[in-house]
Amino acid sequence: MTRPLDETLSLAIHIDRLMRLIHAELEPRARRVDEEKVGPLGGMVLMTIEDHAPVPLNTLAALLARDKGQMTRHVQMLERKGLLTREPSAQDGRVVLVRLTPKGSARVDAFRGALASVVGDILDGVESEERGQFLATLMKITGTRHD
Repeated sequence: MTRPLDETLSLAIHIDRLMRLIHAELEPRARRVDEEKVGPLGGMVLMTIEDHAPVPLNTLAALLARDKGQMTRHVQMLERKGLLTREPSAQDGRVVLVRLTPKGSARVDAFRGALASVVGDILDGVESEERGQFLATLMKITGTRHD
């Protein structure tokens, strides 16, 4: 059964507003913890690698909706900064796998700390039970489990 369009549209509008609010609040906080000057895309690349490592470069590009050339340039920059490594796949030498270094993991922790601060502020007036329900719903939508 499909949801009525007005409910789906309302959800879409509110999700969009939440995403824009998070983005607007996160940008200055993330900049303060961006010691390696990787920028917003660099931060997203690092967090995506942590979620999927080791991840093939092509998959990483698809997960971030970027072309392979742009992703290759970002990965090379992050590798020069010592935040990740690239290595050929043992199963297929044509495939490049990307994973974080300990330094890269530390940057992800810093970015996630900034994100947690933003989300905490946004959800400040939301009751604990409602937060739990929201988290359960988000985990269901994203197919993830609680970390």
